[in-house]
Amino acid sequence: MTLRELDWMADGQQRAEWVRFADLMALIANTNRSEGKAAYRSVEFNRMEKKPPKKRGSIKALRIFLPEDKQAELRASDHERKERSG
Repeated sequence: MTLRELDWMADGQQRAEWVRFADLMALIANTNRSEGKAAYRSVEFNRMEKKPPKKRGSIKALRIFLPEDKQAELRASDHERKERSG
């Protein structure tokens, strides 16, 4: 057995343990939650689960760091582009 295979086995065991642990935590949280609150899912407690990447802001947010004259130019070009597109 290679070191890589041992690493895969250890990782698989850790993931399996986290799934069981997350299921248990979700069960406990759901039994103690308030009326009307949404049920917890085990994915919310699983640290080994990959989370989707956060949405990033638009590049336009960086315009505040430009000089005023450049900001005005960009606003004008944006306005022209919107008029052309409809």
